[in-house]
Amino acid sequence: MVQRGKRIWFDLPGVLTAVLLTVSFLFPVQSVYATEEPMAPVSTAPFVLQRTNTHLPGEAAKLDGQLSKSGIQKLLDEANRTAIPDCNSAALTNVSGVIDRWCFNSGDNNTEEWYPQGITGTGDAQDDDLWGSKRAILVSWYHKSKGVRVSFLDPATGKYRHVLLVEPYTNSYGNPSYRAVKIHAGGIVWYGNYLYVVDTTKGFRVFDMRYVFDLGASSNGNTSNKDLIGRHNGIYYGHGYRYVMAQVGAWTVPGQQTGSSCEPDGPPRFSFVGLDRSTVPDSLITGEYCNPPNPENDPALYGRMARWPLDASTGELKTSADGRVYASEAYRVPKAHAQGALALNGTWYLMTSAGSTNNGKLYKSKPGGTPTYRTAGIGPEDLYYWPAKNELWTLTEYPGKRVLYSVRP
Repeated sequence: MVQRGKRIWFDLPGVLTAVLLTVSFLFPVQSVYATEEPMAPVSTAPFVLQRTNTHLPGEAAKLDGQLSKSGIQKLLDEANRTAIPDCNSAALTNVSGVIDRWCFNSGDNNTEEWYPQGITGTGDAQDDDLWGSKRAILVSWYHKSKGVRVSFLDPATGKYRHVLLVEPYTNSYGNPSYRAVKIHAGGIVWYGNYLYVVDTTKGFRVFDMRYVFDLGASSNGNTSNKDLIGRHNGIYYGHGYRYVMAQVGAWTVPGQQTGSSCEPDGPPRFSFVGLDRSTVPDSLITGEYCNPPNPENDPALYGRMARWPLDASTGELKTSADGRVYASEAYRVPKAHAQGALALNGTWYLMTSAGSTNNGKLYKSKPGGTPTYRTAGIGPEDLYYWPAKNELWTLTEYPGKRVLYSVRP
């Protein structure tokens, strides 16, 4: 090279190299792994759900006679925590094209007791008449003993509040009570009045936005004791949280996997869930997180994704004549360690992770096609599409590296 004044002049090969490096830096190439697998179809035969826990609506109704209820609008108005907009997060190292981002407050960002997993929002719910005019992003967290909480974040204000998910039951004294929901909650979708939460080896737990109870506004509620949950001596507790949301149903696969590795042809796992409103009818997309011993050599063990029909008139899964729900299509996951998926206008999106120090990848593919990918955050999880903004949202899970962020599809 030759330096002239403050400009540096390169010979032609050097110019080409510099230009290519610059273009690659500014516009990351949609690369493909050498061992990439196409989205091959698989049998839908194992993908069957049946309704269970049919007693839960009655149990939730009993709680309605004991506790004050809260609408989602009121819950957002009274949010008590503040998220940080446009925050800097180590989880976004090497990630380009970020449109929006939010970090939790320091306590939620750093805690090792609760881990964020699933994401949904009013973009999934859509119907303003059901919940109010505010917009919200919802995030599920799991705790080994306290169960699952869901954060309701108002992106207009940055305020958010946690709501504890509970399973109602009648205690030994004949009084309505509730217990913790001890599942991983790896994915969530808000559809109509219902919050669908995946239960890894079983299917879905279903919660009702109309049964959000406010312990702070109830004369028999306690919001200070972080150890107790349910009814004790006539007082209702929620591990210190003000709001609890009741489960009203479940959908379960007839058989369940029992091992730590995914079975390529057995009953499906439910590691995450996303919504597709571009189909008729609307549909849920579920998939399996699998960790095969040789992930680059065992594509049959990467896991599977499936599509489940929804009934927009009821907000429930669409049943066949026999009362069961059958997946309309299923595919092999193109890479192991899947954490989230959804579909939009015939294109499927899949998020994969690579541990607490490496970036994940966001894949994009048509069925039968070879996926391409873009770099995702460190520790990425579930996926959520916000139609009004045309944005794909995800979140990252590791302490100190937790951020909600969006990119274009």
